[in-house]
Amino acid sequence: MSVTTGETSLNLEKDIERAIVLLDRLRTKTNATAKATLAAFAASEAHSYPRVIELSKTAEGLAFNVIGAREQNSPIYKSCIIPNGIAWKHGGLKKDDQLLSVNGIFVENEHQKTVDLLKQA
Repeated sequence: MSVTTGETSLNLEKDIERAIVLLDRLRTKTNATAKATLAAFAASEAHSYPRVIELSKTAEGLAFNVIGAREQNSPIYKSCIIPNGIAWKHGGLKKDDQLLSVNGIFVENEHQKTVDLLKQA
């Protein structure tokens, strides 16, 4: 990135605007009864950025399991994607993805909070 005397880079402005829009969208998606919004880090796929995944909850639930965070400083990961479940059909979640938030609520290192939020979604 290059910055010239007193001028802001156009790319930087666009990046900031895009980040604000994405954060605002994540914040406004609070319909917990209809959808679960998951920001996941796909370590297994070598992605270096969070992704926002929306799943419509079915009678069978969200169809994935989580592990981790039972001890301090332990991330939460998806341990299993149930075959033919909503998460499996969506295709956006992978086993070993790190779960960062549920419906815009940060859940890293908080296992019980994560489980409760996923059940309420």
